[in-house]
Amino acid sequence: MKNLTIIFLLSLTTFSFSQNDTLSFIEKANLYARKQCDSLFKIRKQLINGKYTIYFDKEKQHIANIFYLENGNVTNLYREYSIDGYLTTGYYKNDSLWTFFKTSRLTNKNESFKRGKWAYGIGFQINLGVDHFKMDFDKDSLFNEIWLYQNDNTRNIRKYHQRLGLIYDAGFSLNGNMEYETIKYPNSTLYKEFDTIGNLIDIQLMEEIGIDIRLSKSQHFYPIQCAKSITIRKSFDIKDFRDKLNSAIYLDENNKIILYTGEDLRVEFSDLEKTISYKKRKKYKKIRLKNKQKPSE
Repeated sequence: MKNLTIIFLLSLTTFSFSQNDTLSFIEKANLYARKQCDSLFKIRKQLINGKYTIYFDKEKQHIANIFYLENGNVTNLYREYSIDGYLTTGYYKNDSLWTFFKTSRLTNKNESFKRGKWAYGIGFQINLGVDHFKMDFDKDSLFNEIWLYQNDNTRNIRKYHQRLGLIYDAGFSLNGNMEYETIKYPNSTLYKEFDTIGNLIDIQLMEEIGIDIRLSKSQHFYPIQCAKSITIRKSFDIKDFRDKLNSAIYLDENNKIILYTGEDLRVEFSDLEKTISYKKRKKYKKIRLKNKQKPSE
């Protein structure tokens, strides 16, 4: 989509701005951005479909809004920034009234033309709460949404089912690599995690019991020399972490077992010491391995 800015489009109107309209204070900067919205709203039917960016200042250093237009209506992804980087991101549905600038924060969500998932945070680190608005499901009972980074690279892809809820969720880094992917099936949920260069490092399969296979150390805790681990437990919720079913096997780069942990049992395998160390009922014991002697002829 062709990028256009509000500053350029102001030449189509009778508005003119003096040097005093380039402001740095928060209150005045918000007023400057609102002026641009007001002037464009009057000519919205003349605007080309595509992406639009509103700036707090004429130098285009501070973004105020990013949104998409179709037939003069605000639709699809919408982002709003404060002068200090506070971000609101979500979806609009064919908003012919441009409610985002007319009322800013409506108390009646049904009149706001918002839809899907909305989040609020500093920059791209979404951490200050999430709201869900009404979703317009299609004929297949699905609602799809895509969030973008400021450079228009994909940040999140989500798919919702009207009855099952969120059935697909994928996150991407700024450079385009997938960071995680969650797929919900009728009888299980599959979670995959990737490192910064796109290598698969973690797989979790949740059914009646959970299987977690981690393929490298990444940011998780591992015993020394561990290259792979397999964990089985009822769920991956924190409250179930110490469930009696919980057990794990750790393997080295040659897929040789170096550690097993289970209920009241921990077995360490060491070739150098030729011993097996284990913990049972809170007591540590060690068994020294002996080579089996061949019978003399």
